[in-house]
Amino acid sequence: MTARNSDVRQKLYEEYEDSLFRLIMNDAAEKEGKLLIEKQAASSGGAANKPSEETVKKFEQKLAAYRKKSSAPKRKRIFHSIINKAAIFFLVLILTFSTAMVTAQAFRVKVMNFLIDIQSEYTSFQIKDNAAGSNGEKLTVNWTNTYLPTYIPVGYEVDSLTYTEPLKEITYRNQKDKNMLIDFSENDSSNNVEIDTENASVLKTVFVNGHKGTLVVKDSQTTVTWEMDQHIFVVCTEESIEETLKIAQNVKFIK
Repeated sequence: MTARNSDVRQKLYEEYEDSLFRLIMNDAAEKEGKLLIEKQAASSGGAANKPSEETVKKFEQKLAAYRKKSSAPKRKRIFHSIINKAAIFFLVLILTFSTAMVTAQAFRVKVMNFLIDIQSEYTSFQIKDNAAGSNGEKLTVNWTNTYLPTYIPVGYEVDSLTYTEPLKEITYRNQKDKNMLIDFSENDSSNNVEIDTENASVLKTVFVNGHKGTLVVKDSQTTVTWEMDQHIFVVCTEESIEETLKIAQNVKFIK
């Protein structure tokens, strides 16, 4: 049985109960009325023949119960109306929120940062391209209208790619020493880039094509981070400081 049929049956059952109660009360009132008329006709209307207080009280109780029963369906309809209006309000609110998340970049960035901040104490998120490098084929970078490193030392090939609005990342792997990687990333203003500088052997300010940046050397990793065109760029390698800076200096906008 469908939900609609169940609702119809429930409504008909309530109407049946209401009609049955009306019929019972009508018969009771008719009997009580006849009894009162007979008593009044058989007497001169003295106080002794008036209905007792107990009889009047019982009749008032029955009448009050009937009124309560009659108003129940109306109260139910009002309650259902309130619930339906509340559901519509929250549906509109959710649709408005979803539309803003899709269409308004500033709104979307602010909300996403808030959600990530809540989880940042114990969770780390990273966006990856699942198809990148999974089939063993040699990857090539054919991106346009974005920044790319135009210089990479000999012996490195593209190992993985990530291309999204907030993050563009390329990882190169040395074909002779698979443990040696070069990682280049471009982050928009919604990303908070953190570089481990604790106990770093080198931590100093550098300039990449006229833009202020930071050079960090810790253990075997050399990292250059700089800001340009409201984006944060990061080059992280296991190469020398000179080679890492050369990669950073050769990051160009490719049309």
